[in-house]
Amino acid sequence: MVCYRLNPSIGGQFMSEVLDEICQILTDKQFMGKMVVVLAGYEQQIEELLAVNPGLKSRFSQRLVFPDFSVDDAVQLLLQQLTGKGYGLELSVGAQQQLPGLMQQLVDAPGWSNGRDLHTWAKRIFTAYSMRLGGNVSAEAVY
Repeated sequence: MVCYRLNPSIGGQFMSEVLDEICQILTDKQFMGKMVVVLAGYEQQIEELLAVNPGLKSRFSQRLVFPDFSVDDAVQLLLQQLTGKGYGLELSVGAQQQLPGLMQQLVDAPGWSNGRDLHTWAKRIFTAYSMRLGGNVSAEAVY
């Protein structure tokens, strides 16, 4: 489960009880120091979740934040998905030269989802390529 779904405004009324139980367990002597709870998700959504319960934020004192991909890293990952063991496509020099500018637009877009958006873009590129060749191969069939 993605952690933001624990937010009662997203996951429903019973999520308040879940959060109360998490707070209780994290301070219970029986469990304290014996377990790890990881909340994974996008930073803003995690902050909103932690704000729901006054005691929750103090119980998650350590954070590991992964920065968004840089444009260069995102381009390299997209190329890896499109070529080689991914979809096996070869991009022209002109197409490769246009990727950084197009990737910058994607990275700057609201809701940029890093790897998920790269994977979606790779599937769409492959599907468009396949359709141009007159094929009916979907990206799901290959990847």
